[in-house]
Amino acid sequence: MNELTYTYDWYRGLLEQFSEAGYAFHHFDDGVPDEGILLRHDVDWSPEAALEMARIESELEISGTYFVLPTSSFYNPLAAETRATLTEISDLGHEIGLHFDTHTHFDAEPDLETLGHHVRQDRTIFEDRFENVADTIAFHNPPDWVLGRRFEGFDHTYEPRFFDQTSYRGDSLGRWREEPLCESGFTEPMQLLVHPGLWGPEDAEPVDRVRTAQQEMVSRSDAEMTAHSPIDWSDATLDW
Repeated sequence: MNELTYTYDWYRGLLEQFSEAGYAFHHFDDGVPDEGILLRHDVDWSPEAALEMARIESELEISGTYFVLPTSSFYNPLAAETRATLTEISDLGHEIGLHFDTHTHFDAEPDLETLGHHVRQDRTIFEDRFENVADTIAFHNPPDWVLGRRFEGFDHTYEPRFFDQTSYRGDSLGRWREEPLCESGFTEPMQLLVHPGLWGPEDAEPVDRVRTAQQEMVSRSDAEMTAHSPIDWSDATLDW
């Protein structure tokens, strides 16, 4: 591999290297493979970047799971433009999953019944609108009380079989947790976590990616307002 850059071209090269080495890609709902890669995307900031990655993977005949954050400050998965983006990701053969934020719902560890209720409630958002919805969820910024633990009623990406019993590699905060690829190969399954918002056509620092996501958010809001308002905002003069 060339020197790491957080670009779509580098990401394509990483996937090609895995594929050429004979490693298959799997969904979490299929369980842990004997050998292969569980490909996970946490869509924290940018549905647009997620779609770019989904297209690259589709071209390479790879399918992953895109965990969507219904409580994101950067996008609304129910808004028409974002919903269309997520639908295209699903139509490309990828799974849509729930990226569940405990911090939005709870100030402290909840009882199991309350946790399960909120997980089911948030997951319904996707079940009612998209095909290929994953049963497995991914916790957002997971608190310690979810790590390495199983819960009755739903599977999640940090339970022991996916987290402790696989080789876990992630690009959180723009830094890989260990190298993304063992040059000598690997024989155990890998969970590969990629945050699309950290990637783009050119290399950039995470703070610049956040600024890009903010600009995308404004563009989406403008598009929604123009599409659903009787006012022609392009010519409107507002006298407050």
